[in-house]
Amino acid sequence: MRPQMKLSVYICAYIILLAGCAHMEVPVQNVYPFRAEFVAQGNIQGKDMSVSGAIYLTSSKTGIIQTYLPGGMPSNTIDIQEDKLIIKDIWGREMDMIKLPVSGVSGLIAGDMPSQRYLYKQKIPGGMKVVYTWGVLRVNEATLPTEVHVPSAVALDLFFKPAGNNVTMEVNYGTDAITILFMVKQGGRWASS
Repeated sequence: MRPQMKLSVYICAYIILLAGCAHMEVPVQNVYPFRAEFVAQGNIQGKDMSVSGAIYLTSSKTGIIQTYLPGGMPSNTIDIQEDKLIIKDIWGREMDMIKLPVSGVSGLIAGDMPSQRYLYKQKIPGGMKVVYTWGVLRVNEATLPTEVHVPSAVALDLFFKPAGNNVTMEVNYGTDAITILFMVKQGGRWASS
């Protein structure tokens, strides 16, 4: 086979693989809207931090996060739009924008699965390992997320630990480490775990 033809066959096979891959189906009835209070503590860029707030997701791709000052006054708002987090100050002025590795990843907080097609899945003890183009998702037997690993210049690792209606998410982003306790008020799939 000629080198040009071989390359074309590989490219076609890759396109067919990506186009033909399935996505994880989970029941979404009563998952959204998802509302939860949260408390986050950790170390970011060598500084200890602690913050409380609330999250409201209308879908796996849209929602709002609000953080509070000690008196309960809102300090920042984060709009979730597809694969972007738009950070706004108390007056609604845009301060920053963070691009997420994939659209719909915020739905993991509600126990939802990303809607993107995966490359393959593999049965592992206690659940499944699902490989996407952007990283690896591990789910338990109830198809709830347990771990997310996104390799990049700065690796991102998430660990989910449900307990009744609450879920703790441990986040490691390079040398930064944050633990977030979500106290679920409405929606989500965590109560089924």
